[in-house]
Amino acid sequence: MEVVLEAVSRDTFGKNEAGRTRRQGRVPAVVYGAAGNAAKEALPVAVDPKALLRILHSESGANTLISLKLPGSGDAKVLVKEYQLDPVTHEVLHA
Repeated sequence: MEVVLEAVSRDTFGKNEAGRTRRQGRVPAVVYGAAGNAAKEALPVAVDPKALLRILHSESGANTLISLKLPGSGDAKVLVKEYQLDPVTHEVLHA
């Protein structure tokens, strides 16, 4: 099953920037080996937490093939390798 997920590129890294991204209502994430990324380096992005949770709670869960829409870079086919949940609220902290 393939699902489409929209992502926004992030320019900055770190704990403070991840907190700012969460306060804006998005989840910080990292895409490794993204299409359009010539150096195949890690690409930091931010995604919608509700859409990500819907994918993770689907029947195929983290095994779902996701078509990640990256502005300016096109689409990338990705799988969720790892994600972190808040132990109290069960919200996605990072993917």
